[in-house]
Amino acid sequence: MHYIHRFALIVTITTVFLSGVSTAASQQVEVDNSKILAEHKRIIDAHMMRDVEGMLEGATDDYVLVNRGEVNYPTVDARRQKFEHYFKITAFSEYKDLIPPIIHISDDGTAAWLIAQVEVSGIQELPEGDQPLHFVSAWIELYEKRDGEWVQTGNVSNFKE
Repeated sequence: MHYIHRFALIVTITTVFLSGVSTAASQQVEVDNSKILAEHKRIIDAHMMRDVEGMLEGATDDYVLVNRGEVNYPTVDARRQKFEHYFKITAFSEYKDLIPPIIHISDDGTAAWLIAQVEVSGIQELPEGDQPLHFVSAWIELYEKRDGEWVQTGNVSNFKE
């Protein structure tokens, strides 16, 4: 009988411990989801404010960009030059999520992705004159957790035709 009580106690303690671990893991996923969503919002806000440095905050050179049928590895400086030009000629009046971003965190908490679909409107100042800008785009942002912080490591995007 003594062994049965001891076994029951061990099972109870193990169950309580595992439920605590599960709760802690669940809370960490919520924190990570919030951080990834904040990164997405920061990128949209940087577009609206034409803020190149805000756009590239935390950027690294080991970044992969997939779009228009090509795979590229632009450096931070190359991305900076691209956005400086783009933001110089583009003023956004709208840059909004069409669906709530879909976020997935890996089971080990070291990688994540976010799927977004946005609608964008504005004006582009082109040599032939100002042109209205309007498009719908969808993309996947890729993230890795490095030193406890989420770092965007890639983007796969396309435009609705």
